[in-house]
Amino acid sequence: TQPNALAPIPTSTGPTNATSMDFAVNFDEAVQNFDDASDLVITHSGTASGVVTITGGPLNYTVTLSGITGDGSLKLAVNLLSDVRDMAGNSLATAPDSASVIFDHTPPTIAISMPSPDTTATGPVDFTVTYTGASSTSLDASDITLNATVSALGVVSVSGSGNTYTVRIASISGDGGITFSIAAGTAVDAAGNLASAAGPSPVLTVDSAPQLSLHMGVPVAILLGLVGAFALRRRTA
Repeated sequence: TQPNALAPIPTSTGPTNATSMDFAVNFDEAVQNFDDASDLVITHSGTASGVVTITGGPLNYTVTLSGITGDGSLKLAVNLLSDVRDMAGNSLATAPDSASVIFDHTPPTIAISMPSPDTTATGPVDFTVTYTGASSTSLDASDITLNATVSALGVVSVSGSGNTYTVRIASISGDGGITFSIAAGTAVDAAGNLASAAGPSPVLTVDSAPQLSLHMGVPVAILLGLVGAFALRRRTA
């Protein structure tokens, strides 16, 4: 009677950021020669991959995938064309696949928008912070570090939730530039990957000098007329 391999059972099906995963591989009778990677068929999707080690036997074995990197899924089965035999020399009859294990080693990403407006004397000024790939976020003012140049100053606050937050800089004074950085760990994905630190943000220009605004209309026309008359007098003098 030919032996049968049972479906390998992974420790977890994920999503996980583990770099090692065990599969319990059992047979319905004792077998021999189940001892290296050629005795397995590993099906990959994405970039997930690892190195095989086999221990145990002769009925129950542990297959360990170590050094797992990349994102995607892996499933494995005993190779029906391998040299695995029962103690009487019979080859395998069946070898079903394991469940797929989803691996994710990529942390959530953070994008910081341009300031609105990008130049101010007093503010407030808003930045939009957007998370991608996060299952949970926790951004607050304590996670923000302001980076100011020359004499620029400001006070930061944070509002929002989920994947979108607003970072507001108010009570702005001085001159120079202001950027901010976000600390690591403000988001986590379903596999347990924490977001890395982000920043610095685009530069907010702080300019306390008075700004002259000319609006098109009668006042501008009168001003241009006076300038023209003055210039004409100088030429005819």
